[in-house]
Amino acid sequence: TVGITTSIATVSGVGIIGNGCVFIDNVTIDLTHTFVGDIAIFVLAPNGQVLELSSSNGGAGDNYTNSVFKDNTSSFITSGSPPFTGVWRPEGRQQNTVPPFSNSNPLGTFTFANTFNGLNADGDWTLLINDYVAIDVGVLNSWSITFSQGGGSGVTVDLGPDITICPGQTVTL
Repeated sequence: TVGITTSIATVSGVGIIGNGCVFIDNVTIDLTHTFVGDIAIFVLAPNGQVLELSSSNGGAGDNYTNSVFKDNTSSFITSGSPPFTGVWRPEGRQQNTVPPFSNSNPLGTFTFANTFNGLNADGDWTLLINDYVAIDVGVLNSWSITFSQGGGSGVTVDLGPDITICPGQTVTL
């Protein structure tokens, strides 16, 4: 029904995002909802920083079925149709979780990288779903956030502003 649904994922042991090695690989959601055009989906960092995954997409269609949001993929969620299944770039036009949802910024203005780099990933991450039109209902079946590191365990070597060698990587200079 109309309102906001939130779900928390507690993260520990990840540390600072964007040091050249740690990054958000993806956010995956499985959501059953009729008429998905009346919902907006956001991910919030522990410090409250917001990234829009999708808002007002899909019209009268139903569901986000194992929808994977990644920075490094070609198709924005806006180019798909329900049930949204597969890998999508977040819409990323705004950082406002309250309707109306503006499309004034270009697609991809905000990404996982430019929204969350420099933040400590440890803490409570929130998936926020804003169902802003009455009648249709839904259920958040599951969601996850996946962090990746540049290759494996070990020490990160920073050789200046242009070169960072992550654990598990080899570089010839």
